[in-house]
Amino acid sequence: IIDEFMPGLDGLGLVRQVRAQPAWRDVPVVLLTAAADAPFAAAAVQLEKMQPAKALRKPCDVGEALGAIEGLLKARARPQERVQKPTN
Repeated sequence: IIDEFMPGLDGLGLVRQVRAQPAWRDVPVVLLTAAADAPFAAAAVQLEKMQPAKALRKPCDVGEALGAIEGLLKARARPQERVQKPTN
């Protein structure tokens, strides 16, 4: 979970750095932002290109955050399940 507005490097910049590392490329990311509609939409579009990721607007409720995390983890597990299933 990363805040978009941090001192020095913003959240999207941090996600780009994480995605540049092969070992971290598939780590799910939730980006929190207090941005208004247009900046939020722009951040969400940029983040969509860096899957697996989800943008949430602050303040968000716990259910929304947990739902985003659960969805990202389930999506991440699906390809692994396909690989691990035995073929008969």
